[in-house]
Amino acid sequence: ALRSRVALLLVQQALYLLRRDQAAKKDHPRALGILAEALELDPLSGDAWYFRADALARAGFVAFLEAVDAYERALELG
Repeated sequence: ALRSRVALLLVQQALYLLRRDQAAKKDHPRALGILAEALELDPLSGDAWYFRADALARAGFVAFLEAVDAYERALELG
């Protein structure tokens, strides 16, 4: 339970960075690192998978397939 709570806090931090990214701050690489930590703690976190997909999509075409895989994982986990 503690690992899931910490993972949720990391997801919230990454979401903040992704919102800043929309304002041209280019924080999606940092958000990806934080989301990787969140998924290590709780690999069943649908939110972490969803926002990882979002951050990957911002990385451009190179990460497109990985983003699609992450979106699919997020959908599986609800």
